[in-house]
Amino acid sequence: MRKLLTIIALLGCGVASGQPKASDYIYPVDIPVILSGNVGEIRPNHFHSGIDIKTQGVIGKNILAVADGYISRIGVSPTGYGKVLYVNHSNGTTSVYGHLESFNERIGEYVREEQYRRKSFAVDLYPATGRLPVRQGEILALSGNSGSSGGPHLHFEIRDSATQDPLNILGRGLMPGIPDDIPPQFFNLWVIHVDTVKDTPVHVIQDWYAVVKSGSEYQVEGDRTVRFASPGYFAVEVIDTKNGAANLLGLYTLEQLVDGQRNFGLSTDRFSFQTTRHINTMVHYGLNRRQRYEVYRTYVSPQNGLPVYRGVVDRGIVRLNDSLPHEGKILATDDNGNTAILRFTFAEGPKKGADLEETGRMHPVSWDRKYEYKAESLSVIIPAHALYESTL
Repeated sequence: MRKLLTIIALLGCGVASGQPKASDYIYPVDIPVILSGNVGEIRPNHFHSGIDIKTQGVIGKNILAVADGYISRIGVSPTGYGKVLYVNHSNGTTSVYGHLESFNERIGEYVREEQYRRKSFAVDLYPATGRLPVRQGEILALSGNSGSSGGPHLHFEIRDSATQDPLNILGRGLMPGIPDDIPPQFFNLWVIHVDTVKDTPVHVIQDWYAVVKSGSEYQVEGDRTVRFASPGYFAVEVIDTKNGAANLLGLYTLEQLVDGQRNFGLSTDRFSFQTTRHINTMVHYGLNRRQRYEVYRTYVSPQNGLPVYRGVVDRGIVRLNDSLPHEGKILATDDNGNTAILRFTFAEGPKKGADLEETGRMHPVSWDRKYEYKAESLSVIIPAHALYESTL
């Protein structure tokens, strides 16, 4: 009877019973938690959707259910998350455990039966609701290095079950805090001018300024006034790390104020797999490929579908109508609440380089219009909406 009542209770898991909170979960490992990756970290063409927990350089560590629930999905693949488990919980969330070495006996037996029945090693299984109930603290699997993994670790996520959107585990405080008193670090600041070529807005890098720490905050090296080509916006090179590990991590929030007024905000509190590729326009793509660390833009392009922006005014573009100095302030905050502040003074200055409109050799491509170019032996066609934004 007790077993029957337990199963009946678990059948409701996955139906929201309130907002998820830290007391709902325990950590999925029974070893000290040291991260090699966090939610919102920028990866090639996507956000990192979970936290990567180091497993002391080995496979075979116990992986625990973070809360009561039932297994809603099981994957086995030579790529991606490799061997992975999805557990639905009664607070409307799903926990995900990736790159596993092996499942516990009960789960493993179910998977083997399905592999033989389907005559396939790679499987994507959706057990019936309540078929595989789990209890908080139960050993679900052993950690591994399966799938597209660069070394032994556990990839762990908490998702909104209804949408499958990843939630920022640490930023939202869904897990006990990991020791971290290191604020993000700024390195460089760029000014990007929004020019117009043949009625098409294009973005041109105007100036670059090294950034140094001054006391508890950051400033432009030499405390110079930044020459700003209006209208335009800024881009910053910034990273985060945590105590006890050298791994580079992603920011939780980025905010910009101009003369004390906020005109841009970004938060990796949650995002969608459907739009995660748009990180290529959240960052400055060209600079991001060249620089050592991540280069974030304080600007939102027209095609950017990421649900991470807050309080953005005029897409983050700054328009000056005087030559007076103005105050800029950019704040970068990590998922433990540590904040780094970059302060600088900027004033309108002349555009750098030749006027693009006058060169006559530029071929602007608008993101929202079909582009065609034909020469004697060359034909180029770019459909409308194929680009993140207009370009030359």
